[in-house]
Amino acid sequence: MTSFENFLNELAPFTVLLQMLFTRVLFTALALCALTAAISRSRQRLSPARRAWLWALCIPVLVLPIEASAVSLAQRLNALSVIQSFIAAGALAYLPLALSGMWLAGIIVCIIKTAARRYATLRLLKTGEINSCAAYFASFRSRVYLPPNFETDYSPEERKMLLAHERQHVKQHDPLLFSALEWLICVFWFCPAIRSAVRLIRRDRELLCDERVTLRFSRHEYGALLLREAEKSVSKGAIAGINADSAGMYERIKACAAPPATPKSKQKIAAVAVVAACVFALGLIGVIFPVIETPASVRVFRGFSSEITYIEGAERFVSLTGGGAQVDEDGLYEFVKAAGLSDDTMLHITTSLSVRPMLFSQYSISTGAGHRVGELRETDIFVPALSDLRPWDWLYGILLGVKI
Repeated sequence: MTSFENFLNELAPFTVLLQMLFTRVLFTALALCALTAAISRSRQRLSPARRAWLWALCIPVLVLPIEASAVSLAQRLNALSVIQSFIAAGALAYLPLALSGMWLAGIIVCIIKTAARRYATLRLLKTGEINSCAAYFASFRSRVYLPPNFETDYSPEERKMLLAHERQHVKQHDPLLFSALEWLICVFWFCPAIRSAVRLIRRDRELLCDERVTLRFSRHEYGALLLREAEKSVSKGAIAGINADSAGMYERIKACAAPPATPKSKQKIAAVAVVAACVFALGLIGVIFPVIETPASVRVFRGFSSEITYIEGAERFVSLTGGGAQVDEDGLYEFVKAAGLSDDTMLHITTSLSVRPMLFSQYSISTGAGHRVGELRETDIFVPALSDLRPWDWLYGILLGVKI
């Protein structure tokens, strides 16, 4: 075994947890791509309020066990072992770990960039260097920012429209939503479709605010105000401003110029509903048909370290209990003596449990105890429980619902 393989074995609990998280995120991203693509194609014919309800369909996808469904289907189609053996062959054996490492590195970079951007934006807000109104989330509260020239540059009617727009953002909890979407992009940084969907969500929330404001004020005057604000720019980030999305300003001005149309959206909504139903059905497979886990097992070996040899049939003298493995010392002693082992031969009794299978790899955790054959009649042998493993192995259960 090379030094690199020894290093990977030492990091096994962390690397396997990383691969499991990455696999779950990858399958969630694929499901979100299908759903967001359907919503993106349908949104043009829908009102902003209906768009908001459609985008809300993405929330359950984030918690559905899509990856578990894929593993469950592969097990029931007898394809899981074929996939794992194919990946384990040659250079592909390190591919899941390499991709997981790249994903983690990307998350770290995105978090640093997002934190720096948020800090710079909040600093500009505090110093009054942003020249337009904005709603933002900071210190666990949504706040409304007014520029220093708010009283002088806008007429009383314009000030009312601007404040109505920002207060509508706060009422809709948009600053908190935009902050959450920023951190969500850090997790799905590798998926351009999700980035595009986030931009559309921000745009639709702005359109929804515009729609609510124009119920109280003149559409013509509000559209003229948007034209003025389009000439300004606001730092992008977790803020909701009248001109926060310059790319979507054309769509917003066009919506103000045209009278509100009654959308013929039944077919569009039906198409999104079909895609959503398929995604939800796929995600629920992992709940209805859980992944088949390998049961705990006991094995007895002779020798120690790299020279161990499995003793076939000896495991029948070891029984699993809730706290570990209980050894029938007398029966095991007679068995190994009949097999020709001397009293000085080292026996190693291990209990092992497989972590829930992943689509691309399988990993087992084990604990054990070593004793010489002559000690079988002198001491009571009890193998430690699997719960005595290193503490971070329990992260599997906490984060991924894996029973250890």
